[in-house]
Amino acid sequence: MPSTSQAPTTSTAPPVFPLTGLLVNNSPNAARPALSVKIDNVAQARPQSGLNGADVVTVELVEGGLTRLFVTFQSQDVATMGPIRSARPVLLGGRQRRDRAGDRPRRCGAPFPRRR
Repeated sequence: MPSTSQAPTTSTAPPVFPLTGLLVNNSPNAARPALSVKIDNVAQARPQSGLNGADVVTVELVEGGLTRLFVTFQSQDVATMGPIRSARPVLLGGRQRRDRAGDRPRRCGAPFPRRR
């Protein structure tokens, strides 16, 4: 009597952008590193541009109790973004970035020091 069981099949998950989980679909951006920019988040800087095309937007507390937007792009391009305070490539694997004071490495999501 012939066997009715089938050999197990394996499938490979399609490639996705690491920050969004969206399918790559032959995008020319698939192999490029992410770019992060700091955008002012004060009333005089509004309206900001390019935020809708970002993969990730987070708010950072900076000096004087002000905030800046830390905006990361990889999966798509935007025509304009800003107003930009600074820009740097992002190391996705280590999720590490550098702060301005002495350019020391800082882990993303590290708590801010409490104000006294």
